[in-house]
Amino acid sequence: MAIVTMDDDDAVEETDGRGTMVIRVWSEPAGDGPFRARLTFSRTSADQPQVSVVTSPEQLLETVRQWLAEAPG
Repeated sequence: MAIVTMDDDDAVEETDGRGTMVIRVWSEPAGDGPFRARLTFSRTSADQPQVSVVTSPEQLLETVRQWLAEAPG
């Protein structure tokens, strides 16, 4: 796991090739189910981030598992 601060000169080199994923979880009282999560992720600092929105904890876990399975060695 890499922890990077905005003023870290080696930030790109330190995390390049490992990827970054940010998960935001919230609840919506109206609708089919209250669970919502948005996953924002990329593999390298040069990649455009991808976004996935899920509506259940199971979908969230499956998306994370898939992303980790595709991670480089």
